Amino acid sequence: MLNQQFAVRGGSNGVSWGNVVWRRGSDLLPWEYAQLIELCNSQVVSACSWRPLGSQTKRVPLKATAFYMRGGDAILYANFRKLDPAYESARWQFYRILSNVNFGSYLNYGDLTLHNYSRMYWSENLPRLGQIKAKYDPDQWVSNIQGVPLPT
Repeated sequence: MLNQQFAVRGGSNGVSWGNVVWRRGSDLLPWEYAQLIELCNSQVVSACSWRPLGSQTKRVPLKATAFYMRGGDAILYANFRKLDPAYESARWQFYRILSNVNFGSYLNYGDLTLHNYSRMYWSENLPRLGQIKAKYDPDQWVSNIQGVPLPT
């Protein structure tokens, strides 16, 4: 199991979202499903969805591209109303419920609060990506606050 993190990002429209990449073989317990359904039906959550990744994503081996989430089967996704007083509590309840099935985080939902973002986005691909970064962009002309870091 990866470090217990998931992506949560604030939007300008008063909504933030969270996502966890789920992989078949790691399943929620019945009481966790009940908690997730209850949370998704609460006032603080405006939407929950289960986005299958499809079998085509797995045809490319995990190490063939930067995107480690290719090994997942679905992205569990929720929108939270940031102005609701229960926002923080609901966001972390979502995280706690799904912490046992968390395979990683989908990079499109980048999160500046992720402390271990490189592991969540790229996992075991990070050392190879760092070597590529050092070879082709040692001066970091192409950079992002959560981009691939240069090896230390």
